[in-house]
Amino acid sequence: MVNVCGMRESIFVALGGYLTIEKVHKIFYDKVFSHEWLKQYFVNQDQQLIEKQQTHFMAEKMGGPKNYVGKLPRQTHIHMYITEELFNPLGFYSPPLAA
Repeated sequence: MVNVCGMRESIFVALGGYLTIEKVHKIFYDKVFSHEWLKQYFVNQDQQLIEKQQTHFMAEKMGGPKNYVGKLPRQTHIHMYITEELFNPLGFYSPPLAA
């Protein structure tokens, strides 16, 4: 993606910045917090805080401002014991095809 000045544009800027990423995370976490299985992992958690942290994390990874101050994903989610069974109903994970 190249902007009008001929400079390469970050994915963050091309997608519309924080506003777009915030909307995506709002929709995503509304679904997660109401999902029959997944909501159990978020009992007593502040949805707005999680959305904000996820937005900062993804914005940084997409070339936006470096505002994320939380833990790395592996550290953050280790207590969840997320299995393939939990990911597949939502289509988040597809195991590799057997050779």
